[in-house]
Amino acid sequence: AEVANAISQQYMLTAVAAKQRNDSSTLAFINKELPRLHAELDKAEQALSSFQTKAQSMQPTSEAQAYLQGGIDFDRRIADLQIQRTQLLDRYTPDSRWVRNIDEQLGQLRAQKAEFDSRFAAMPSSERKNVDLTRDAKVAEQVYLGMMQKAEELSVRRASTTGGAHIVDEAAAPFRPVKPDPLIVLPGGVVLGLLLGVSTVFVRRHVLMGVTDPLFVEARLGVPLMGEVLYSQQQARLDQEIGALQRRSLSSRSAVPGLPARVQNATPADGRLVATGGGVSKVLADRYPDDPSIEALRSVRTSLSLDLAHAPNNIVMMAGPTPAAGKSFVAANMAVLHAEVGSRVLLIDADMRAGHLAYYFGQPNRGGLSEVLKGAMQPHEALRRTSVEGLTLLSCGSRIANPAALLMRHNFRELLQRYSQEFDLVIVDTPPFLVVTDAAIIAGDAGATVLVLRSGMQSEEEIAETVRKLERSEARVTGAVFNAIPLSRSHRYYGYYGSGDDMEPMFDATA
Repeated sequence: AEVANAISQQYMLTAVAAKQRNDSSTLAFINKELPRLHAELDKAEQALSSFQTKAQSMQPTSEAQAYLQGGIDFDRRIADLQIQRTQLLDRYTPDSRWVRNIDEQLGQLRAQKAEFDSRFAAMPSSERKNVDLTRDAKVAEQVYLGMMQKAEELSVRRASTTGGAHIVDEAAAPFRPVKPDPLIVLPGGVVLGLLLGVSTVFVRRHVLMGVTDPLFVEARLGVPLMGEVLYSQQQARLDQEIGALQRRSLSSRSAVPGLPARVQNATPADGRLVATGGGVSKVLADRYPDDPSIEALRSVRTSLSLDLAHAPNNIVMMAGPTPAAGKSFVAANMAVLHAEVGSRVLLIDADMRAGHLAYYFGQPNRGGLSEVLKGAMQPHEALRRTSVEGLTLLSCGSRIANPAALLMRHNFRELLQRYSQEFDLVIVDTPPFLVVTDAAIIAGDAGATVLVLRSGMQSEEEIAETVRKLERSEARVTGAVFNAIPLSRSHRYYGYYGSGDDMEPMFDATA
């Protein structure tokens, strides 16, 4: 209340001060004009007196009276506008819109006065002269007296302490708070807190965090869950070895044993598998076959074998929504697991943008799929033996800018069909489905597609969009593998495989 009253009082004082300043300014202007107006009045009266003395004071006719009255009205209005114009010029330039508006009114009045004067052109000159002088004297008198009256009014008003506004009622402090009302605020705060909490959980789960529940894929999207693979400490160490080999390979252009001369300066082996797999395997199933995550992948192998019995061909595509889902890890280990039961397996790295399956087997990428599709190598020349009995590798080859164009050529489909006849199982590792179109091109040629997901990495919308794109690509989705599950969320594995120092945490290589 005190603040409101202080504001209103200050407003009243400001309004009074502004009114007094305006009145003082107008009064000063009038006082400056009064001597000039008085001089014009004296001049007009003297001119009229002199003329009437010479003409011996004639009596005006009715026509002269009409001319006099009309002329006085025009001159008075013109004089008022001229005074207004003089006042405005103290604050504005002649080009301002307010001054121009006065000038337009003056022009109209002068034109009307000229037309009025033309109607009395036939009046005798002496009578007309008398009327003009009489009119000038009366107009000068009216203007002077009007300005005197205005000056007196301003002098009185300037002394006044009232403004154009007044306070109707002063503000008073209420006896009790009007707002906030506890009966409304407390329940409202509880409801708002609940809504914010629910919204936070929803945003974190559906927008900021990836899916961590393996059953989401099966329950919400209708994709069968083939297996759950835990995070592995052993694979983490193997990943370091793979990264070191990849860096050495990229910095070195040494010859790859067995590659043909048109790929490198070496003599090809005649029509047989040209690489002997000389590197050390970095595949978890080969190095640590008893790792619990490999046991989980063995159950995936069983499910996949049963499904392939009803598939149109023996080609399996590994697909994932985004990078680092673990496609290459699952592809390499599934190839080893099928080879260990006596199957002749071909592992194809179809990621010609960033593929690195060859490093899992201690080999470089050069001399692989991209060279075959470009015609630089024959299909049998690019195949390489690995250290795993029964497992053959077709690396991605040299990286190219537009691999999708090569995959859309008819010779890629023919290549897959040829390899499908020569091997018991063909596993194809592909680029991320949501990033590039390469996997969508391959999907229709595979008899089975395995969707690889990483725990906490892909959102619900990303997984759902991948499933929709797979369906549009006419892919036959066999199921999903939920990868890199933290041990803290999978105690049933821990209890079955051991505890304490006997337990090895699970992991998957990112791909």
